[in-house]
Amino acid sequence: MSEIIRHDVNEQWAHSGIIEAGDFAFINYCVGNAGQSIENQMNGAFDHLTERLKSIGLTLESVVKMDCLFSDIANIPIMEKVIKERFNGKYPVRKSFQNSGWEKDSGIFQLDAIAYKGK
Repeated sequence: MSEIIRHDVNEQWAHSGIIEAGDFAFINYCVGNAGQSIENQMNGAFDHLTERLKSIGLTLESVVKMDCLFSDIANIPIMEKVIKERFNGKYPVRKSFQNSGWEKDSGIFQLDAIAYKGK
């Protein structure tokens, strides 16, 4: 196995934002535009994901799986709209979860992703 490389390490939270392992990159905790509309927060999370991917030489096209966490799962159609705008038909597999601990009116959204680094 090749070396495991950790990026964006946060000692306080005890996690890595990005881990490269073999042919894959694991991207954690993408969020953005807190306090704005749910669509703006989703776009902020995808902007954050894009920045993290770029930092290791990848793009959204390399994303093969996403886990999306919502304060209200009813916002999936908004996320689908944003994904259609950003992925140009090269969609990853995904799973969506609702976190009942968040305030439903706050519109909180975050995502994690796995990207293929292939040759």
